[in-house]
Amino acid sequence: MSAYHPIRLTRFDFDAADFLSSPDVASMTATEVGQYVLLLAAAWLGGKNCCLPNDPRVLAKLARAPRGVSPRVRGKFKSCPGKTQLIYNPRLSREWDAAQQRAQVRQQKAQKAAQKRWNEMPGACPKQSSGTEQAMLGDASESESVSESVSGVSQSPQDQEVFSVTSNR
Repeated sequence: MSAYHPIRLTRFDFDAADFLSSPDVASMTATEVGQYVLLLAAAWLGGKNCCLPNDPRVLAKLARAPRGVSPRVRGKFKSCPGKTQLIYNPRLSREWDAAQQRAQVRQQKAQKAAQKRWNEMPGACPKQSSGTEQAMLGDASESESVSESVSGVSQSPQDQEVFSVTSNR
């Protein structure tokens, strides 16, 4: 994970051909397919390596199954090694690992590209400065002199406060 932004995965690759050709899925009712897809989505968005709690009441709620999750659907999830209170779907877990790796590579490439842009910008802040805010905003005294030259009038601290409040809307 990055120090800048945590990786947030909200989508997963859904191979429709694999899903529909699966003998397990082919033997499910429409209700069971719905439960299965809802549990896969809940596991993905749970962010805990695609694990779900091994609690029939919680699973029923996540799957919108008032009478409980079908045993056929529950059978698609295995106990996490060393954590019997959690379950996971092996295929979804592999997709999660691959998506994490792709996201980290994309994030690293984006950070390198941003750093390269900053380094190539004329008048960019020196490398020893810290914080993106300094690099983007520059020196505060410089921005004050610009605002004075634009308005032609020096503003009082109260006027500057009102201006900053109204201009941020």
